[in-house]
Amino acid sequence: MSKGEDANEPAGKGKGKGKGKEKGEQKEVGRGKGHQQQLAALDKQFAHEQAKHEKRRARLQRIRDLAEEEGDTEAVERVDKLMAKEQNRYERKHQRMEQ
Repeated sequence: MSKGEDANEPAGKGKGKGKGKEKGEQKEVGRGKGHQQQLAALDKQFAHEQAKHEKRRARLQRIRDLAEEEGDTEAVERVDKLMAKEQNRYERKHQRMEQ
């Protein structure tokens, strides 16, 4: 045994030696490249979902406008119901993606 070593510890396991840290002193893991890629993928997913929602809303609005011009109140009511359904779908999807 040399100076500064503890007789109860095996050779090579002295203080400050070795690459790893002890159990209580684990290094905090950084958010590297993988985290940035996940954020980019999530942003892309948000953009895709928003584009899909806008396209559906525009299509339903056009159908509603045509039904209104023809005086078809039943069709207008059905389209309003579909528009509300699409809005709810989009909001639920948006909430799930934020979590």
